[in-house]
Amino acid sequence: MFQNFPIQDQSQTLLTIAGVLMCLAGWLLFRLGTRVAGMGIGMGLGFGLGNVAASVAKLPPDQAMLAMGAGALIGIIGGLLLVKALTNYLFAITGFLFGALLARLALETYSAMNEQTFVLNSTSSLILLGGSAVGAVLAVMAKKTIMVVVTAYVGTTLLSMAFPVIATSSGYFWAILATSIMWQGFVFERISRPRRKPDHSQKL
Repeated sequence: MFQNFPIQDQSQTLLTIAGVLMCLAGWLLFRLGTRVAGMGIGMGLGFGLGNVAASVAKLPPDQAMLAMGAGALIGIIGGLLLVKALTNYLFAITGFLFGALLARLALETYSAMNEQTFVLNSTSSLILLGGSAVGAVLAVMAKKTIMVVVTAYVGTTLLSMAFPVIATSSGYFWAILATSIMWQGFVFERISRPRRKPDHSQKL
């Protein structure tokens, strides 16, 4: 059985490692990666602005270092908040467009069933706008689930690139994809579940 999964070269090894990481903890890597990147960029910008401010104000070295440190700290907090807001914005835009697409397909299907031609009027525009709004809200609310599915699919695709037998056999592909989604969902639930404080009221 394992002869069907040979690792031929270094590129396939890298694809295997990346695929396994994405399948096991893709959503966690995305979450940590975006936040670390935002904090790093914010820290660099804050430190630079603090340096500029210290140079303009001609502060002594000790106060200049304090200003740059404070700028870096503010930049870290600002970068973290900005990344969270930007992530929600991107998910909202994606959901908005996807909702508009589904609403358009539903209207065209309804028109075809009634032997009519789809026409963009005030009623259909309101339906499209409503579908877009619903899609945006659902995308933001379900962004964690969406990222689990997306990262699991990316990881499975990388593994199929490393092992051609996965790409040629749909059973392997869907089995790995389903396992990754269930595993990441289980891990996410365990990490996100609030820890209950021990109840000492019943102790004598």
